[in-house]
Amino acid sequence: MSRFFFALEPDKTTRAQILVYRKQLDISGRFIRPANFHLTLLFLGRLSINQQQDVIRQAQKVHFEPFELVLDRFGSFKQNIFWMGL
Repeated sequence: MSRFFFALEPDKTTRAQILVYRKQLDISGRFIRPANFHLTLLFLGRLSINQQQDVIRQAQKVHFEPFELVLDRFGSFKQNIFWMGL
């Protein structure tokens, strides 16, 4: 059983901007590596192999054009994990 979720990944420029912003806020705690930055859209939790295959098959049907989002909220949770959101 693996934990599955749908997420958007920021481009390289946005990742760099997030790093600058995070440093300006002077927030202590544990931060994830920029390569792991993402915006969670839907957390599905633990899925069986069959469920994983079904989700992947359906997700491959989803197509969309690039778009912009404004990350204008921030905070932390658990072990001071920094987050930004809409």
